[in-house]
Amino acid sequence: MMYILIFIFITTYLYFSERIRSSSFLAQLTIWLPAFLVFFIPMAIQDSVGTDYKAYKSMYYDNDFSLYLIKGEFFLIKVIELAKILGDPQFIFVIFSFLISLSFFYSLFLLRNLGFSPWLIFLLYFLVTGLYQTSFNVLRQSLVFSFLILLIYWVVKRENFKFFVSLFLLGFIHKTAYLYLVLFVFFKKIPSKKYIFYIFLGSMFFYALFNQKLLISYILNVPLISSLTGNYTYYIDTDFFDAGKISSILPKLYYTPLFFCFWFFYLRSKKVDVFFDFLIFIWSLTYFMFFQMLYIEIYFRLWNMFSFLCIFPIYYIFQVLYRKNIWLLGILVLYLFVPFFIKVFIFPSAEYKYNYIQYLF
Repeated sequence: MMYILIFIFITTYLYFSERIRSSSFLAQLTIWLPAFLVFFIPMAIQDSVGTDYKAYKSMYYDNDFSLYLIKGEFFLIKVIELAKILGDPQFIFVIFSFLISLSFFYSLFLLRNLGFSPWLIFLLYFLVTGLYQTSFNVLRQSLVFSFLILLIYWVVKRENFKFFVSLFLLGFIHKTAYLYLVLFVFFKKIPSKKYIFYIFLGSMFFYALFNQKLLISYILNVPLISSLTGNYTYYIDTDFFDAGKISSILPKLYYTPLFFCFWFFYLRSKKVDVFFDFLIFIWSLTYFMFFQMLYIEIYFRLWNMFSFLCIFPIYYIFQVLYRKNIWLLGILVLYLFVPFFIKVFIFPSAEYKYNYIQYLF
């Protein structure tokens, strides 16, 4: 029920406040403050949501940071030290939740400036990606994920200083942030829509048929890359690199029919929008990464780094149907809401089983 209330309140608030705009992010955040708080507070006061909650709390008491010192991921250590000063391990989650919420709403602000509707972006983000729920569990990587739109924006706007400084700092949170270097590389040459579609189809077979274990092992052992990734090679010999369950992969195919509908509309359009076209290019390269979970279960974490982009093809369909067929638009909303309803009400598990710290109330 908590997730339904969050979804309804924030979507409604952003919808009715859409015409209240400011060119300053701080002023806009003030306008959005009720939505920001409803986004932030449940995440901050969580209790044992997901699998990593107890692990983070144990770090607070055990003071064993050797693994993160080796990796060079010093940010978590500083957060725990700050939580100790404040006197409660729950502040670990408060700090991470605040930063994730802030970067998400700044992303909304930038997308609004590019012509997107914040309420619709949030609606799709909440129903389709599952990233909000993931943020309750995988704190460090979730903070890295939350910068994806900002990094893409800075690449497209050629604000390279912001891009590389942010990437450098994100590396102190989680070394997988360096994977976002591909954004800078691929922006150099964006293919035509037709070739992006071919890439989308080809990537499906690439991720489904090619086991990347040996490739990843080789890459992580390259001296320069190994020094950057903080010795993540130890994952290869753990159960993280075991094959995933097919039951974890099949639900991610649910939206695939919508994506082929998107291609039907998108390929017929002559409009050029560098930002949107680049989003679709990166999405086409990364969407089917979840197939690699057939071989490597933890590959889900890499797929999640780009899963935010799944909302943009659906956003495009919304725009088309809004102009052409309001009834089909209603069916689309229902189609998106059904799996969310099932995950929240019928089969809630892991991050979808929400609990909060009782002593606050």
